[in-house]
Amino acid sequence: MHPEVNLYVGFVTPLFAGTASFSSFKYSGASDAIVKKLKRRGQSAGNLSMLVGGSSETIRGEVVENVRSVSEHVPVHQRPVSEESFGHYLAGLIDGNGHFSRQHQLVIAFRTLDSSLAYYVKSRVGFGNVRPVKGKNAVILVLSSRAGLERVLLLINGKLRTKHRYDQAVSNILSYAPFVDSKLVRPFTLNASDDMENH
Repeated sequence: MHPEVNLYVGFVTPLFAGTASFSSFKYSGASDAIVKKLKRRGQSAGNLSMLVGGSSETIRGEVVENVRSVSEHVPVHQRPVSEESFGHYLAGLIDGNGHFSRQHQLVIAFRTLDSSLAYYVKSRVGFGNVRPVKGKNAVILVLSSRAGLERVLLLINGKLRTKHRYDQAVSNILSYAPFVDSKLVRPFTLNASDDMENH
């Protein structure tokens, strides 16, 4: 133990009706700070659960009001609202983990934990299939219909940032016979700006 770190250990009496043993408490300390974690094994009166929910509760003569649970976690995914911001979002997904294949398809890979995001993109675009990847912890979203690819190209036109993905879109999709005469996605451009405020 380092001499500059003072460790204080005390006993805490549980204020709720339930069972807690001495082994349920974990203590650690650093720089005069005391961190205590209580693993709750049982609870019969429900005092703590009501406190977390935000109601007022009396515990041994003390009144605690308007206690709200506070999360230390920042939301992982904020979904875009407008079509413009969704186009930037989709272009970012394609730049990051997607490609336009030689089979004239758009394929975007997602971790299995992000399957709901794959289904969200599918529903927002209105086309595609989500499939698990055999032997991997991943799913893929595959768009192969002309209408689906056309919608995606309209959404991401002028928003892709990587030249490689842009070249794939031009050579594998826009040079494909059904798209050669399409005026809907012309001119198809790359986003070369330094502005990262895309939302």
